[in-house]
Amino acid sequence: MNRLVPKNSELMERLDFVGSTIFVPAFLVSIGLSIDPAAFFDLNTLGLGLLFTGFVLVGKTLAVAIAARFFRYTFDEAGLMASLSCGQAASTLAIAQVGLSLDLFGQDVVNGAVLAVVLTALATSYGTQYFIRRVPRPTEPSTAVGERILVDVRPAGSNLAAVMEFAGLIARGDDGIVVPFTTPPPGRKESGRLRISEAESAAADAGHDTDGVVRVSESFTNGTLELIEERDASMVLLSWRGPTLSNDYVFGNDVDEVGERAPVASAAIHLIRPWTRVVLVTGNARVAWHAEDADLATSIASRVRHNKDGPVLVIGSDPGVADGALGSSDHVEVVATANAARELLERIQAEDLVIAPAYVLRKKPVTEQIRLTRRLMQIDLVVVAGPKRLSVGRRSSPHRMEGLLGPQQ
Repeated sequence: MNRLVPKNSELMERLDFVGSTIFVPAFLVSIGLSIDPAAFFDLNTLGLGLLFTGFVLVGKTLAVAIAARFFRYTFDEAGLMASLSCGQAASTLAIAQVGLSLDLFGQDVVNGAVLAVVLTALATSYGTQYFIRRVPRPTEPSTAVGERILVDVRPAGSNLAAVMEFAGLIARGDDGIVVPFTTPPPGRKESGRLRISEAESAAADAGHDTDGVVRVSESFTNGTLELIEERDASMVLLSWRGPTLSNDYVFGNDVDEVGERAPVASAAIHLIRPWTRVVLVTGNARVAWHAEDADLATSIASRVRHNKDGPVLVIGSDPGVADGALGSSDHVEVVATANAARELLERIQAEDLVIAPAYVLRKKPVTEQIRLTRRLMQIDLVVVAGPKRLSVGRRSSPHRMEGLLGPQQ
């Protein structure tokens, strides 16, 4: 007898099959037969559809805003959650159909509800696609970033000796090795070898171990990502021309292409001269991945500071994340401020090295953004981020650039 009684899993599978192949299509067909297509061009129907859509969007947004405030979500995370929750479908149609059958309202309300379903579906699709690109993927942070550092040594406006010295200082903290690399296209391998030779000489002059590599590739992005995996890199440093208001913000650049796909911590480096002071921008570390990137920036700043024993300036709305990481408090100045950009403009000096997480490069007024961009182009700048979330140029996103060095929501 027991063999004649289906198990719970088998019973659920049968119910799911019957529901998805019979009841759901029948329900949708019945709804479709009760709709007058011509009514969608009626102003009353359009007004009701827009009204219902507005109620849904406002209600969902308010609920998400409360949750985001309570759980300390970022604006992008809250936007993604609101986009995913605003879609309406079966329940809305069922309520409309039941109300029509009970003469609680007329056909125009049903048509308006169907229009609201279509509009909220579009809002969900476009909103999700927009915000999901701005929310970094959750990853496990690397604890030994200096174990094996890949260094992009393309000529991009940086001083090669300063780049190799900076990479060596990070690697020295983990007794690691620096791997300068180039990815020349086919037919240009010799020029890549010459650049690697220059990088190895610069590293040797600074007393750092190197192991250069030339990877012939049609694509800098693909070649770099392949090297990261082949060499078991712990971090990748990418040559960067510095902050700009040019078409990098529209079309992106190689730094973004690699930084948003690299499975390890990454940094965009713009080093043009030897530095005498380190300026660490910590941002707001209330969100988990913000804290990870702030810790990464702090770790890099501490390695540079400990090896060169220079002064450090810490700026941020929550500079306490750097407490204890920079060693002795001598020559360490801490400034707590809600406007890091303004403080940086007032305090920055020509021979400073600024180290900042990528997430703090956001949301500043255009005039202040232009001033800070022009100023940062003239000094040493390093922008860091955890795996798959480095962006310095394109979109409004990690990645994400909406401004420069501003307070986070």
